[in-house]
Amino acid sequence: MNPITTATLVATTLLLVALSLNVSRLRLHHKISAGDGGHRDLAAAVRAHGNLVEQWPLLLLLWMAESRGAAGATLVAIAGVVVLARLLHAAGMLARLPLLRRAGHVLSLVCLLSLAVTLGWSLLRG
Repeated sequence: MNPITTATLVATTLLLVALSLNVSRLRLHHKISAGDGGHRDLAAAVRAHGNLVEQWPLLLLLWMAESRGAAGATLVAIAGVVVLARLLHAAGMLARLPLLRRAGHVLSLVCLLSLAVTLGWSLLRG
């Protein structure tokens, strides 16, 4: 079992459930079964939820790096930043705070690059 990836999956899955429930709550509130009906709050909730799902390659890269024996401390740090980034992005989307959203996006990109380099380095080492 990969404990770092597992802990990160648990944290991001809890966030995913919270974001999904928020979309459902807003759909019920606005009586919308599909789409956003032109409601900005629902559109933001749908995008916050969808963006988290779109970032699953982060978790796949984390799992692959951990499976290949990449340094634990490095992966713990990256995993922590992944969770923080996704929380910042979701909060920024829902509260319409572009600075938080951008910070989450930039941190996610840094994590993607860090994981790609970590995984690439582990491949080169054999």
